[in-house]
Amino acid sequence: MSNSKIFLHKRQVLSSLSQNALPVRPYFDCFIFLLLPTIVNLSSVSQLNLSRITVSFIFALLLLKNVFVYSAISASWQARVNDAFRATFHRTNTTLFLLFLLIAFLLVSELRGFFTGTTPFTASVGFFLWAVSLLGYLLSVATLNSNDESRRMLFVALILGLGIFVLTNVIGYYAGIRGFNTLDTVGQNKMLSLVGLNVSRVALPFSTGVNNFGAMAGLGMVSGFFLLLRGRGLALKSAGFITFLLGALGMVLVDSRASLGISIFTCMVVLVATKSKQVAWSIRALPYAVLIAPFAILALAGAIADTEFAQLIVRDGAFAKRLGVLTARDVVWTSAFDILSTPSLIHLVGYGAIGQFTSGATLEYSWVFGQIAGLTATSLHNANLQIIFDIGYTGFVVWLLFWLSLMSVISVGLIRKGDSLESSVMAGIAVFVSLIGIFEVGGTLYFPDMFAIVLFLVVWTLPQKVDPGISQKRKLVASASIPKSLSIASRRM
Repeated sequence: MSNSKIFLHKRQVLSSLSQNALPVRPYFDCFIFLLLPTIVNLSSVSQLNLSRITVSFIFALLLLKNVFVYSAISASWQARVNDAFRATFHRTNTTLFLLFLLIAFLLVSELRGFFTGTTPFTASVGFFLWAVSLLGYLLSVATLNSNDESRRMLFVALILGLGIFVLTNVIGYYAGIRGFNTLDTVGQNKMLSLVGLNVSRVALPFSTGVNNFGAMAGLGMVSGFFLLLRGRGLALKSAGFITFLLGALGMVLVDSRASLGISIFTCMVVLVATKSKQVAWSIRALPYAVLIAPFAILALAGAIADTEFAQLIVRDGAFAKRLGVLTARDVVWTSAFDILSTPSLIHLVGYGAIGQFTSGATLEYSWVFGQIAGLTATSLHNANLQIIFDIGYTGFVVWLLFWLSLMSVISVGLIRKGDSLESSVMAGIAVFVSLIGIFEVGGTLYFPDMFAIVLFLVVWTLPQKVDPGISQKRKLVASASIPKSLSIASRRM
């Protein structure tokens, strides 16, 4: 036997042994996915003195673990990394490209915010490091776990992570931990008042605000619902039911009525879409509907302002009644429209991070948040408007194309595998994040935990095309054994 064949057989044997020594199932990554929403939010807890740079360092280490550390100790793992990335990126992916382009726009926005004095330099650099390291880690996990069993484990872990995020916040709040929000209460809890409980909304510690937490709890409710509906086995269904209940509880605690309504509506839409190809196909047009929704909502709010229904949903108190049906979102949106109604070249590129403050739009609605110290630069409570003010119409085109591309992939997934767990949950997440963007800045950097979920959503919709040659090579390595002739030849060397 030639020396080249001997070397090839040796490498196959060693690779097989080293591959068997490595974990087959991604238990450690599943543990990280369970904590992912909570980890991202830890930077908002001032007592722990964490920042995005610290959090990004954690994900950078995890990325090194998957791609470089395992490759350094295992020849087969190195081949697996090469094969997996080549299979995943076998062609240009439009959604992923648009995501990278959007992150570039947002980085420029953050740096402009630093030069205008609205964001510190560490926050600007920290964003880029955090987004890139998290995206890289998610890509490494997805590409190295292309088999159905591993992907399902990771997918379920992230869903349960949303429930853990809510549970951790509730436990942290009642344990006395205070994070981003300096106030214990932020107004009346209208939902609980309807059942006779006169209590206030609570500001939970591991989130950037009550609206942010309510939106994440809504994601938990939607994901838990489809895990309960599509999951196989008692364990998965029970986990889905618990996550669903925790999400609903979270929204009730912070009185997030918009998130609760959107959660219910999202579940209904996705359920219908799994049965109707026409509805599933029409989901790809959702970004256009979200774009024009504020105008319809403003008209509707004006029409019901003096009705008994309006009195039912408006919180008690003179100030709350002044805020009206939309809790002053009409005031915030109108101030943004006033700025944009005067054409200016700066609108093409935006005002940089926290553009609503730099542009002066907050001067018209600062009274709305006058009772909450430190929130004079509160967001525009609409994702599309926030994007326009931060990165301009040019960046907004990238943002819109990104969502159109993502929704197109989600729509195709529903048409092909509408009754599968992954397709249903991913559609639910995409629809919810898109719809919550009408009332909040969901999916943007202002909700970093939800932005992380969007990154996960993009990575998990990447085509998992495996080259037949790669599969044959893996089978060859897995079944490699030392032939008798090789053993004899080896002793002669």
